Amino acid sequence: MTVLAATALAGVRLRVAGADTPVVRAAVARAGACGAHPVEDGAPAAQVLVGARTPGAAGVGDGTAAAYLVEAFTALRDVLAELPDGGGAVLLVETAQADDPTAGAVRALCRSLALEHAPRGVRVNVVLVPPGGDAGDLVPMLLGPAAAMMTGAVLEVA
Repeated sequence: MTVLAATALAGVRLRVAGADTPVVRAAVARAGACGAHPVEDGAPAAQVLVGARTPGAAGVGDGTAAAYLVEAFTALRDVLAELPDGGGAVLLVETAQADDPTAGAVRALCRSLALEHAPRGVRVNVVLVPPGGDAGDLVPMLLGPAAAMMTGAVLEVA
């Protein structure tokens, strides 16, 4: 695995929205180690990390999965509306198994939002991290200039 330089995200203002999960906290720490500066909620930032949580297959029948998907969509909708035209990146980090029923919905949501916001120069991508897993260098890579041509991607951490 290639390790990103400590300056890969130098000067990047990173906003964090959505669910606060251990995977999101680790992703923010890794982005910070690459030079990103987290900003307060509502402060202008061109890069946004959105956390999502899933109930797993057990939550599909009782409506929990739907509530979590609404939570992720609402967070994404709000941050996308605040991003300026001309560039930016939104990365949804979700803790889920690749075969989790909600993972399919998140894939579709990512691709739909990426298509909708690409004309504005805004990238939308997703990282699916298994429970107990770590996104490692994927987060800073997807938020930085190395992924300038990547949008609508759903990357699954093994």
